[in-house]
Amino acid sequence: MKIAICLSSILILTTSVAAEDLGGGGPASHGLVPQLIADNWIPGRALTLHLKNLPPSASSGLVVIGTAPGNVSLPGNVGTLMVSFAHPFFLLPVGIQTPLLTIPPALEGSTFFIQALIFDAGHASGGVLTDATRVDIFTPMILEANTRQSSNNLKVIDMATFSVIQTLSNYRGGSYNFTPDHKSVYVCECEMNLTRLAWYTIQNGLLTFQKYIPLSGAARYHGDITRDGKLYYVPLHDGIAVLDVDPNSPGFQTEIKKLPVSFTGNTSTIFTGPMDCTLTPDGKKLYVAYGETITWPGNSHIGVFDLSMINPTEKLIQVTTGGVVTLGGDLATRSSIESSANGRYVAAVEFGFSPGLFSKGFQNGALVNVIDTLTDTEIAAVKTFGYSQDHVAFDRMGRNLYVAQTDINGNGEVIRVDADHRHMQPYTIIKKYTFSTQPYSATCGPRAVDSTPDGSEIYVTVVEDNNHPTPSCFRIDTWQDKITGGPLTVASLPANIRIQQR
Repeated sequence: MKIAICLSSILILTTSVAAEDLGGGGPASHGLVPQLIADNWIPGRALTLHLKNLPPSASSGLVVIGTAPGNVSLPGNVGTLMVSFAHPFFLLPVGIQTPLLTIPPALEGSTFFIQALIFDAGHASGGVLTDATRVDIFTPMILEANTRQSSNNLKVIDMATFSVIQTLSNYRGGSYNFTPDHKSVYVCECEMNLTRLAWYTIQNGLLTFQKYIPLSGAARYHGDITRDGKLYYVPLHDGIAVLDVDPNSPGFQTEIKKLPVSFTGNTSTIFTGPMDCTLTPDGKKLYVAYGETITWPGNSHIGVFDLSMINPTEKLIQVTTGGVVTLGGDLATRSSIESSANGRYVAAVEFGFSPGLFSKGFQNGALVNVIDTLTDTEIAAVKTFGYSQDHVAFDRMGRNLYVAQTDINGNGEVIRVDADHRHMQPYTIIKKYTFSTQPYSATCGPRAVDSTPDGSEIYVTVVEDNNHPTPSCFRIDTWQDKITGGPLTVASLPANIRIQQR
């Protein structure tokens, strides 16, 4: 091997890193950055390390598992070492697939950093680094919500048993955000004319309602909380509310200001105006998904705020539109937007309608619009060939995008889109998970989807109809590519599901 690196002499920088996908990999002899993937991060489950994107000449390497991040560029186009050797670490050989251990419950709450040096005979230096990963070992809370007004409730799903362990009534419509310290949940109350958030605390894996927090406008579907847990951005009918959610602040749980937006709605309907927003992990940019009236055919928009500015103003990004619904005008709606873990990309999904009397376009289904946050331009418009989408979900490593929908024939499915920037041709559908051979009626079927922090599982809710009378939740193993849990019976119109990520 040609690499000669005296690791003990390297100055390690141990600044905090916000994203799980830490980067640092170098291009191997085939031009791609190899991957080291930990397939499970959940206590009590077996952990296996996998090497992916390898050149033909490589099949093994050396992995470092450390307790702190680093940042040292290595010579010879090898990459950047993102794991600190100045803190406890250990090394071990790794192959294409290397079983390690069943993660002990005692590691709950621990954080590790992993990266591998791949032996690559075709590389000028004899080897190259994979991208590094931050691994947070914990058991995430899963929340599922039902939005039928006759049965509004919020459910806690236990991951180990795949069962409902708590149901709270008086839930009102929107989605929710976990605080980074895992101590609280904030719920957007988005029924007609409600101008408030609901605050719940978490203890021993269960929720306790605390109080309602007033807002200066009607809340929409879903906001986002900064990684330091201090600010909460909430879409309202006429702007983006910025709330102080720092428990140590004298202004705790008060609205600080409102960011003006380009498209607004009203308090009694949820058709136009801000629908959802997402922060990049570093908290420097905020992206907004809208319902807006356009002239079909034509582009619609995603908003972006540069939060490094003292008084940020919105810039509009033109994005491709798959279709519109004709409700007193040509309405383009995106109800979900999400940032990748490294903050480089943002994805938003349209709510699609089958081509017909009350819609225009959508011949290839709704679109998933992907934004490059460095240039704030659209780099992909993925044809889903499906309809009735409410959520788009990145896995936390940014390797996959998931969308729950029905296809052109009404069959329920979740599509898996390759979103890995390491690949030559990302943003193509690589898998479909189907839920029934009996078609669903309009706006029913798979609706909400989210990924576990390690990306090993996704959870999906399915809205009932006459042919499928039971509202359900399913669990999919993304390594086995099959449904491994469900149907779990939930309450009517299960339109939201969220999983703790850190």
